[in-house]
Amino acid sequence: KLNVFHTDVEDYIDVDLTVLPRTAINIGDARLKGVEAEMVYDYNWGFVNLAGALINAKVVSGVYSGQALNNTPLDRFSATIGFRMLEDQLTVGAQYLSVGKITRTSRTNPNAVPVVDDAFDLVNVFANWRVNDNLKLDFGVDNIFNTAYTDPQSAWSTSAATEQGKGRTFKVALTGRIGG
Repeated sequence: KLNVFHTDVEDYIDVDLTVLPRTAINIGDARLKGVEAEMVYDYNWGFVNLAGALINAKVVSGVYSGQALNNTPLDRFSATIGFRMLEDQLTVGAQYLSVGKITRTSRTNPNAVPVVDDAFDLVNVFANWRVNDNLKLDFGVDNIFNTAYTDPQSAWSTSAATEQGKGRTFKVALTGRIGG
């Protein structure tokens, strides 16, 4: 799958960080363009999924002209591999996720120098067990190496490099179906 996009937005709305409570302001016109690609290969006993995106999102007019848009999709790459066993009742796998450099711009000072956070990489593992037709158990560990990072899609990302992204996270889900 391959997607190419180019979007021009008139009167782009962003959050005004200069007032409390926070409000929305028009920061000018914006342009978002990029490419996204995904490849999936599924075979009887497993699968591989490769996905990536290169995105350029900027303000193109107004006082913030030339600055990157905050809270937009980022350059990223992911690779997921999974294996099926026990007659396809158990699936185990791992995912590698790499997010490119993040540019955070100031909406309180148009002349401020943008802050660039380093790229980061995360590794996640998962297992899904279909116990029977009515019961499923899912287990996962996200960020198994406990990498410190700033989540670029959070409100904190525009104000400080707080490294508040999720640390090592354990997830368990039991899903059951009652009746037919």
